[in-house]
Amino acid sequence: MSLESDLRRIPGVYADLEDALVPGRSLEPPDSSPDPRNRPAPAKLNVADHRHKLMRGLRWWVDAVHPREGKVPRVGQDVALMCGALLAALPVMEEEDRATLHSNLQEWLLRSWELLGDGGEVRVGLPAAAMDQRVRVADAARMLGCTVRTIQRRVPAERRPGGMVLLREVWRCDLCELPHGECAHTATVAVV
Repeated sequence: MSLESDLRRIPGVYADLEDALVPGRSLEPPDSSPDPRNRPAPAKLNVADHRHKLMRGLRWWVDAVHPREGKVPRVGQDVALMCGALLAALPVMEEEDRATLHSNLQEWLLRSWELLGDGGEVRVGLPAAAMDQRVRVADAARMLGCTVRTIQRRVPAERRPGGMVLLREVWRCDLCELPHGECAHTATVAVV
């Protein structure tokens, strides 16, 4: 994957990690101890730290490389805005800086896939007829190499009856997130 596609993918993965923050439910009864040190953490701390690591890193890069006469864009705590600012700055970045940023993002993405329990890019070839089939959300996520949360974000609940989704609605371009076939990147790419 290229640096540009990683910057476009990062906001979605960051959002997917929000669901991974919530610890799984246990069959053990909750600790009724009045001492808060005996209670479990309200979130998975390794996931929270991982998300924060991205936020700190992106903020540093935005401050370091943005070319607009020393003015840093207002991005706040918004990962999508930070990635957009970095995409805008790519043409003026030194090749060494681009390589370092790309390496950092690749490392972060690999760790993210581990935390999400995903295999990452595990796409399979899809026959043209498959695009008009309804499949389970989990199966669509596995086929397209994304998470269930990503599929749920792309298709509202009212268009996912019974947990089934039309593949055509969820297959998006890796570079621009437009539906497959509706952008310049995929308009001429045929389905297998």
